[in-house]
Amino acid sequence: MSRSKSYRGLDDGIELDWATYAGLMMIFLGIISVATAATSLIPQTILNKLLSPYIPEWAFASLSNIGTGLIAAGILAFTLERASRRRHQIDVAEIKSAHAESILKELMPQPIFEEVKAHIIQQPFLRTNCHGIIQLSWLDETKKYLSMSDVFSYEVENTSRTIEEYEIRVFEEKMNVDEFPGCTQIQEIKVINATSGPSEYTGTKLKDYMTITDQFIEAKILKRLQPGQKMKITAHVKGIRAARDVNAYIMVKPSINLILTVMHPLDLIVREVHLHASGHAFVIEADTPTLKIWRIDAGILPFQGVEVSWSPSRNEVAVRP
Repeated sequence: MSRSKSYRGLDDGIELDWATYAGLMMIFLGIISVATAATSLIPQTILNKLLSPYIPEWAFASLSNIGTGLIAAGILAFTLERASRRRHQIDVAEIKSAHAESILKELMPQPIFEEVKAHIIQQPFLRTNCHGIIQLSWLDETKKYLSMSDVFSYEVENTSRTIEEYEIRVFEEKMNVDEFPGCTQIQEIKVINATSGPSEYTGTKLKDYMTITDQFIEAKILKRLQPGQKMKITAHVKGIRAARDVNAYIMVKPSINLILTVMHPLDLIVREVHLHASGHAFVIEADTPTLKIWRIDAGILPFQGVEVSWSPSRNEVAVRP
């Protein structure tokens, strides 16, 4: 088995082994050879006076050719070595992935494995730090409907080895459009990208990405992410909800950690059902008459999350006409 020396620099960005050293050494020797040959063109230099008695004129020309060849060979060796190392890293990753898939196939029925493969293994994106803030308030004194403000944010990372397009999708269903015109809105979508900086989609800029029907409004924005690249997404939506209603906050992509905050009137009872297999991962952070904060401190698979329901308190129902 052959061994290769490697050195990882302090910036953790350059890794050198014997092939890289050889390439750099050839470039260095090539530069020296070309520089030495160049002295023949300037007879009055000290180096030319020292070398000319010992090196014939034709040797200077050969040194120039040899030096140029060494530089070209060094650059080629350096480039090919880095490309070969990258190819090796990809091959190793593919072997590991194939090995993991073969193990999982043995642990579960084929139909289950196909779902795991499609929605988790082959999913190029991972969401983290998901946070939803919901504010409910009575729309008017009749207390038949609620105004809802929903701000949801998360970070997403391209965990694959290829450039991928991520679809930012924000959806809100319309309710009683004739009675409450203009109350259902996607107010803002903000994207913070490490490479291009923040982008805000509001007003006419957001309208270019909107689909509006009698039943719903929807925005779709595509963003291209390099391997390992992250971005933060924040969406602000307003809508109308019935006094008795259910909202499911579920993840559509593999995610890690969810915080859901609900602020509501005193005369509204708000409940939750955590849609997650690990009960110990669900944490009730706050439970007051007007504030609920729930957390899932774990990995969250697609279609897991928290179901939120609410209804007027019984005392309030009793005094209503």
